Amino acid sequence: MISTRIVKLSLAAGVAMAVAISAFTPTKPISAKELRLASFTPARSSQDRSVLIPWAKEVAKVSGGSLTVKVFSGGALGKGPVGQFKRAVDGVADIAWGLPGFTASVFPRTGIIEFPFVAGDGIDGVNKLYKSIGLLSPEWSKVKLLTLWVSEPLFLIMKKNPVRSTSDLKGMKIRTPSTWQAAVIKALGGSPVAMPISGVYNALNQDVIDGVLTGPIGAQSFKLTELGKYFTTGIPFGRLPFFIAMNQGSWNGLSAEHKQVLEATTGRSMGHKATLGHIREGNVVINALKKDPKKTFIEISGPDRKKASKVMAGVRDKLIADLDKKGIPASAILAKMLAK
Repeated sequence: MISTRIVKLSLAAGVAMAVAISAFTPTKPISAKELRLASFTPARSSQDRSVLIPWAKEVAKVSGGSLTVKVFSGGALGKGPVGQFKRAVDGVADIAWGLPGFTASVFPRTGIIEFPFVAGDGIDGVNKLYKSIGLLSPEWSKVKLLTLWVSEPLFLIMKKNPVRSTSDLKGMKIRTPSTWQAAVIKALGGSPVAMPISGVYNALNQDVIDGVLTGPIGAQSFKLTELGKYFTTGIPFGRLPFFIAMNQGSWNGLSAEHKQVLEATTGRSMGHKATLGHIREGNVVINALKKDPKKTFIEISGPDRKKASKVMAGVRDKLIADLDKKGIPASAILAKMLAK
């Protein structure tokens, strides 16, 4: 269920974007320009279908066709999610989208939004990222950051062994999407396994892993819902952050008018739209799974949820302290994100 507050925030974001777009009034003819956007996910995926391709169409519309974004889906500009940020830095692509969690060592500051009880309803997460952007900016100095957003809540997909309580995770090999999630699974007794999402289907199918921690949208995009029999929600694993970043040279090479188009169609407003889209599509996936008689949906609550929350709070505190010791202002970032 999407709250009235989220809908109101989304409508406000749409109005703000419309005002910004209406301000685009080029004073002279603009040379046509095409930008290459690297996507590691297939064209049918939610990211490409609901975020990247609609944005590309919006850019073309706002610029009157003088600026276009061509989406190279399915890893056409480079396979796998791990190299996405580097593709933007090196100019293999003009623009790339990705998850900071896949290269967590590069994004220890931005990754704090993943920690439990931080991102809130999702829209809160976007606002907290932008509220803290000054403290996060060193991680984005090599690119032009276009937008940040967060995912729908994560859940567990198990093929053979249901997770009905946190104790059921003991000894289970769980694919995790980031360093933070790996630390939590380990603290709850599981064995975290890091691997690209593109390899998870085969690993789960061949019983290399017992389960997967991911978002419902990613689970559907990579057909993991076909293999999973048990789906567990209720453990506050948090939300994953996403980015769209542009090669600095590509950005510098744009006309002032084209820069205006990109700034008008990205930023916090795009982050709100993308996050709300994730929440909606995630709910669609979950509702479909609940109606499938071959699937079993489990929600952790009561003492088990409290136990998981306590464990997660302890892991969060330790990771924040470790980052502080390395000279990263993690405590300051977390305080900024959590401040009212």
